[in-house]
Amino acid sequence: MAFPESTRTVAGAYGVRGVDYAFGMHPALRDATFSVAPGEIHALVGAHHAGKSTLCAVMSGRLIPERGMVLAGGRDFSGLTPQMAKEMGITHLSGRPRIYPRQTVLENIILGDRRRWLGLFPGRRYRRKIKDWLWDNQIVLPLDAKIQEAPYEQWVLVEILSKLYQNPSFLVMDEALEELNQPYFNRVLKLLRRHVDNGMALLFVTHRIEDALSIADRVSVMRHGNVILTSSAKSMERLNLIRLCYAQLDRQDDYFSSQETFRELMRYTEAMLRDLPTAIVILDPKRAARFLNNNGEAIFAGTPREGESLFGRDNARLRELVLGACDSGADEQYHNVPVTAADKRKLIADVRIQSIRENEVNVGTMVIIEDVSFREELRRRLVLSDQLASIGLLAAGVAHEVNNPLEIIGNYLNYLRDDASNPENLEVISRMEEEITRIHAITNSLVSYTGSDGTAREQVDVMALVRETVGLLQFHGGCRSVDFTCRDDGGRALVDANSAELRQVFLNLMRNAIDAMPTGGAVEIASSIITDADGGWVIVTVADTGPGVSLDNPNDVFLPFVSTKKANGSHQGLGLYIVYGIIEKFGGSIKVTNPPGGGCEFRLSFPLAKG
Repeated sequence: MAFPESTRTVAGAYGVRGVDYAFGMHPALRDATFSVAPGEIHALVGAHHAGKSTLCAVMSGRLIPERGMVLAGGRDFSGLTPQMAKEMGITHLSGRPRIYPRQTVLENIILGDRRRWLGLFPGRRYRRKIKDWLWDNQIVLPLDAKIQEAPYEQWVLVEILSKLYQNPSFLVMDEALEELNQPYFNRVLKLLRRHVDNGMALLFVTHRIEDALSIADRVSVMRHGNVILTSSAKSMERLNLIRLCYAQLDRQDDYFSSQETFRELMRYTEAMLRDLPTAIVILDPKRAARFLNNNGEAIFAGTPREGESLFGRDNARLRELVLGACDSGADEQYHNVPVTAADKRKLIADVRIQSIRENEVNVGTMVIIEDVSFREELRRRLVLSDQLASIGLLAAGVAHEVNNPLEIIGNYLNYLRDDASNPENLEVISRMEEEITRIHAITNSLVSYTGSDGTAREQVDVMALVRETVGLLQFHGGCRSVDFTCRDDGGRALVDANSAELRQVFLNLMRNAIDAMPTGGAVEIASSIITDADGGWVIVTVADTGPGVSLDNPNDVFLPFVSTKKANGSHQGLGLYIVYGIIEKFGGSIKVTNPPGGGCEFRLSFPLAKG
C-alpha cells in the first residue's frame, strides 16, 4: 500500500518528533519528542494522565497526531494507520490480556500470526514449527490446554508469545506486565530480552520505578504530555528518586526556569515516593528519620524516629542492620529480616540500605523495606507440599509391599482354619484375621495420601458430622473435664468430601485439644458460610483454651514427624500431617494460630458444595 511522504532515515529508530494531540479541549501531548532504537529496551515512566498511553497509541498507529511526525523504522510519517503499523512490524500490548479463553495455548499463539493458518486446526508441520519455536525461546507450555483453565499469569505470557511469534520490529508494552508475580515477570523479561538482543525495539511503560531502572537500557520521564528527561538507566542511582529529581534539573535548566515549575516537580516526586508499594525511610546524617512514605508510616507509626530507639523496641535486628550500614557508609541488602509493625503484625522483609550522596558527600541514608511475607508463605507451602508428596509416595510404596505378605498370611490362616478342630485355636485364628483386616484398611488409607484421589465423595453436612464426632469423644473429654460446644450460623454447611475421612480430621483435632488440656478446659467448634460469585466457602474453627502451639511458626505442626507432645515416645507427629493431606485433597486449606487471649485455634476452609 502507499505510505505518506517520508522525509529522512534515522538508523531504523521508532518514535515521535514535535507531536501534539488533544482530546477535545484537553491536551494530551505537547511537542513530544521521543525515540526507541532497535535492540534497545526503553522505559517510559510518569504519573497518571502524563500522556504515556496517548504516546503509545500514536506510535502504534491507533491515533494520528495533530502536529509533528511519527518515526517508524527510521522514516518520518505524518501519521500511521493500524494497517500500516502492522505491515511495518509494530505491535501493541496494553492492560489485561486480550486472548481467547476457550481456545488452546496453541490456537491463541497462531491466532496472533498475521499469516494465519487455514482450517479449523493447524497441520502437524505447523504445530511442530511452533513447538520448536517455543523450545528455542526456552518456553514449555501445554499446547492443547484451554487458556481458561490456566492462571492469570499464563494468560499474559501466551498473549506476549502470540505477539512475538509475529517477529515484530517494534513492540509497545503499555503497563502490560504490572500484575505479574515475580517468577512470571522474570520469565517474560528473559523472553523479551532474547528478542531485543536480536534487534527488536521495545518500549516498556511502567509505574514501577524499580523495574524501569533495573530492566531498561534507557529511561524517559514524561510529565504534562512532554518527555522532560531521557537518560541511560546505568547512570541513575537505583530507586533514588531524589537524585533523579536533581538530575532532571541539571539537564533541563531552561525548562525549570520558574520556581512554580520547580515546586510542581517536587510535589510530583514526593507523591511518587509516598505511593510506592515498598516502605521508604530516609535518615539524615545524625541517624534521625526525616521522611517516611505511606507504607513506612503504616509499619512504623508511633515508633521512635532516631537514635538507639529507631523503629521501636521490637525491631532490634532491623535497627542493628541500618545503623551498621550507616556507620560503614556501604550500600547493603538483606533478605528475610523479621519486622514487627506498630499494630504488632509480624512481617518478613527484604531490606536495602543505600547512601544518598551529593558531590561525594554523604547527606543521608535511604532504607527500603519490602514486605515479602506473602512470598515466604507461598515458599513455605511449596516446601510443605513437596514434603507431603514425598511422604505420600513412600507411604504408598510401603502399603503396597505390606499388602503382599498379608495376603500370604491370610491364605495360611484359611488353611489352618480348615484343619483346626480345637475351638480355642479357631478363636485365635478369627482374631488374627480381624487384625489383618485392620492392617489392610490402614495400608489402603495410606495410598489415599499420594494425591491420587479414588475416594468416593458425597455431600457432607459438616456440623452434623462434628456433632457425631463430639458424641464419640464425650466420655473421653468428660474424664479430662473438657467441655465441648458446637455453634453455627443456622445454614447447612455442605461440602463435597468423604465423610469417613472428614471424621478422621475432626477426631484428630479434638483429641489433640483434649491432650493439650490435661487439667480441663473447653473446646468450641464453629462454622460459617461465606458466599461469593464463584460459589462460596465453608469456614470451620476448632478452638481450645489450652497453652497453644509451642513452635516459632505454629503452622509447622503440619510437617511430617513434628510433634509438640513430649510426654512419651508414642507420638510420631503424623496426625496433623494426615489432616493436612485430607483437607487439601478436598480442595480446602487449614491454618493454626495462637490467639492473643490464649489457647489455640485451627481454621479450616472447604469449597461450598454446589447444587
